[in-house]
Amino acid sequence: MPPTSAVSSLPALGWDDRWACALGELGDPTIGPARVSRVDRGMCTVMTGAAEVRVPIERDVEVAVGDWVGLAPGPTPGGRSRIVAVLPRRAVFSRSSGAKGAVPQTVAANIDTVFVCNALDGSLSLRHLERFLALAWQSAATPVVLITKSDAVAPGAVTAALEAVKAVADGTRVIVVSSTTGEGMADLAPYLVAGRTVALLG
Repeated sequence: MPPTSAVSSLPALGWDDRWACALGELGDPTIGPARVSRVDRGMCTVMTGAAEVRVPIERDVEVAVGDWVGLAPGPTPGGRSRIVAVLPRRAVFSRSSGAKGAVPQTVAANIDTVFVCNALDGSLSLRHLERFLALAWQSAATPVVLITKSDAVAPGAVTAALEAVKAVADGTRVIVVSSTTGEGMADLAPYLVAGRTVALLG
């Protein structure tokens, strides 16, 4: 599939003029844009705007879920497309391998909003919440705290949890939600729109 065939539909995946400029700087009109949706050993899945395509990962190219990449046609007619460039990242989630001196591994990129989730049917962990918020801010994404499963506890417990979370959230927006009752779902709508990318932590 020619990678340029679905450029017009890519804005729904977050494609914009800044990404287009970065792609243009590669100076090769045969290279088209795609977004990485899954990474496996030696292979990844990319979204071209019309379909998901499996492509090999070159040894000297590091890709992460969420990356925008330059996709070139295969070396032979009808051959498998290949990633030839990773466009500059705007937000990066990384993790350390634990080995001394090891380079942090990028696990996700170009996230606009991070939903930091904490459920009320278990133990509400403010320590974990603080750690996840720190990761979100360091990535350059915008965090939003979701207190989930509000239907699982008494209203008084929801109020107490909300106050405790706000005390450590340092001005981050906090939304109480329940998929059972529908509480708070409308408040998520501004974040769940075409062209924006949301990740979940927790």
